[in-house]
Amino acid sequence: MVAFFATLTSHAVHETTNQVVAFDMVQTNIGQAYDANAGRFTCPLGGVYVIAVTLQALAVTGTPPTGYAIMRNGVPVAKFYLDGTTEGVANYETSSQTAVLELVRGDTVTVVNRHADGGLHGDHYRLCTTIVFAILCL
Repeated sequence: MVAFFATLTSHAVHETTNQVVAFDMVQTNIGQAYDANAGRFTCPLGGVYVIAVTLQALAVTGTPPTGYAIMRNGVPVAKFYLDGTTEGVANYETSSQTAVLELVRGDTVTVVNRHADGGLHGDHYRLCTTIVFAILCL
């Protein structure tokens, strides 16, 4: 069995373009396939996997909107958008994306910021920025 669940414990501020989001508070890591330091899942067994990502914008006035992507082997497979301000007022917009991927052993999956200077709200206790990954079948 392969599965993991992790959250972002600290705010991510002024992310750079293509910066990997490293979900650092690992709650579950069955199979030890998720590397919290690198923010990378490495597929240990070929099969069909589901990944669900929820991100909450860091509500800071002036933080630009940004896009994120779920990447397989460095190639985007799903994209989503997040905005921490609306008409100059800070807000806590939340965005989610889910992908079902057929992976082979050694494939990597990450979540990256697609634009410079974005920000994510990290708060382990409220679980507002999370990633879940599990195998559906072999």
